Amino acid sequence: MTPEQIRKYVEEYPDLLGKKEKLQKRLISLSGRDPDQEIVFMMRLQTIEQAIELIDSAAYEEKMVDSREACILVHRIEGRSIQEIADYFSLTHQGVRKIIGSAYKKMAESFNKEKIA
Repeated sequence: MTPEQIRKYVEEYPDLLGKKEKLQKRLISLSGRDPDQEIVFMMRLQTIEQAIELIDSAAYEEKMVDSREACILVHRIEGRSIQEIADYFSLTHQGVRKIIGSAYKKMAESFNKEKIA
């Protein structure tokens, strides 16, 4: 996973939760009637669950990012703009982008190391 993919998932976090729920309901409704479609839905659900787990782990457990990055990440998950975050923390717009970029990079590295191991 790349930092850019993680950025996309963070910005779409509320939508990911909704997509996860819809896929789960769809799988239940299929219940063995169309195995090929179930496999496709299962693979998509697994990708979404991995993204949610990665974001939650970074933002709320501070396992792969420092506390400042985690706090800013939570603000992004909640849908705040970079400028709103900059104003809240008395940082520049570019400073927030740098911190977020660093967090995304750490998250991508952690995810990719886990997949290899």
